[in-house]
Formats: sequence, structure tokens, C-alpha cells
Amino acid sequence: MSFRLRAHRRALDLVAGRSGRVRERARHAERLLGADAALAARTLVQAAAEITARDPATATHWLRLALEALPDGEADAADRTEAELALCRALIASGRMDEARTRAHELLGRRPTPLDERHLLRAHAVCADAERQLGRYAEAAAIVGAALALLPRPLPAPLPPEAAELIIEYGLVHVLHGSHEQARDLLVEAVRTPGATGGAGATDRTVLRVLNALCAAHAGDLPEASGEVARCVRLVDALPDPSPAAPRRPSPCWAAPNSTWSGSPTPSAISAAG
Repeated sequence: MSFRLRAHRRALDLVAGRSGRVRERARHAERLLGADAALAARTLVQAAAEITARDPATATHWLRLALEALPDGEADAADRTEAELALCRALIASGRMDEARTRAHELLGRRPTPLDERHLLRAHAVCADAERQLGRYAEAAAIVGAALALLPRPLPAPLPPEAAELIIEYGLVHVLHGSHEQARDLLVEAVRTPGATGGAGATDRTVLRVLNALCAAHAGDLPEASGEVARCVRLVDALPDPSPAAPRRPSPCWAAPNSTWSGSPTPSAISAAG
């Protein structure tokens, strides 16, 4: 390894784990792609996770570099899948739905080795997310429905993050399509099932309750909807303020409460009714 590459490796070691240094870490990692591909790719994937919500275009660039560097063998399949899923999310956040949809379908359909259950559920969720945002609700519902068949019933407790992500997508598809009644039973079961706490887990719990409130309101069950909105307010108030450098998994769900709900009340209207 040349003196320059050793300097980048040393610099990367020095800034690793320091908050607010994500771009600096990525810059050093890019220089190491030809010398230590595994370290460089891992660093770029981690950096992309921290920046996707704020700068998805840069995250997309870093993830493409990471995927080019990662070996395509069975031993590295899990790392590649994580990077591919992250790239799909970054593409969606960048508004590049067609490419995200294509890559997600390729991830589901053309793998040298089968995905494990956790990655399979996440791949279905991201594929449905892209289809939904392209307005292809029937396709999104079919994709989510196929994955839901893989979940044990009753739902496992605590609810795994990948299951919560999939159920959120199922709820979004039906709420935005106006077929709330098809999602209500599963959402009711999901919000009653203990889930992960803290970070993305707490956010997902709140989103599940928002979707459940919307389905309850659409069904005319305003007491249930009002109670859910009150719980959502408490959950949101309890969430920590995000640090600019903190990793954030972009959720497709925060767009939901500001949309037109096919005639159902908005959360503010539900709260006022309660």
C-alpha cells in the first residue's frame, strides 16, 4: 500500500465514529476502494445510512460505489443485499422511482442465492414502496400481500422491524388507494403487538398508530381514532430530537397524514372530534 493510501487509511481510523464527520469518512473511503474494498464499501454504506434523509443523491453515489466494490459471492450476499436495499431507498428518496422499482424487482427475482426471511420481507416492502409512489396501487398491494403470507399469525412479539416496515407499506397502499377496510384488521393487530423501542422502532410504532387511526376514522369509529391520535401525540413528544449526524432510516409514512384521505378525516379533524 502506497504512502498516500496508508495516510487515507490512518485518517479514516481517526475520524471513524466521530459525529458530524460523515463526508470526511466517505472521502477517505473512496480513496481506499482499490486497496481495501471491504473496508471502503462498509464505510460508504454506513455513511450513506447517515445522510440519505438529508442528501439522498450523495447517498446514492456512495452506495453505487460500495456495490461496485463488494464481491458478488455467496459469502458476501448479506452485505450486498443490505447495500442494494439501501440504494433502492436512496433512489426513492431522490425521486428516481423507476430505477428503484427496477432494482427492487431484480433483487427479488434474480438472485444467485435466496434471500433470508428478513431481507425478503424488506425487499418486498421497498419494491411495493416504489410501485405505490408510481401510482401502481394494484401491483404494490399484490407485492405486499405475497410477503404478508410469509409472516406467522398471530404476529410475533416483539414485532420485528422488517415486519413493521411491511405492514406500514400495506397500510399506506390501502389508505392512499381508499381501500382502508382491507388494512384495518392487520393494523389493529400490529398496534396491539409489542414492538421494538427507541429509534426507528419507536417511529414505526407511531406510524402504525397513525395509519390505524385513519382506518378507524374511515370506518366511522371516531372514539378509536381519537384515542390513537392522542397516543400518537404522546409518542411523538417522547421521540428525541434527531441529531444532524444521526442515522435516520427514511420512512415512507410521514407523507401519509398530509394527503387527501378519500373522504376520511385528517388526524387534526379526528383530534378535534375527540
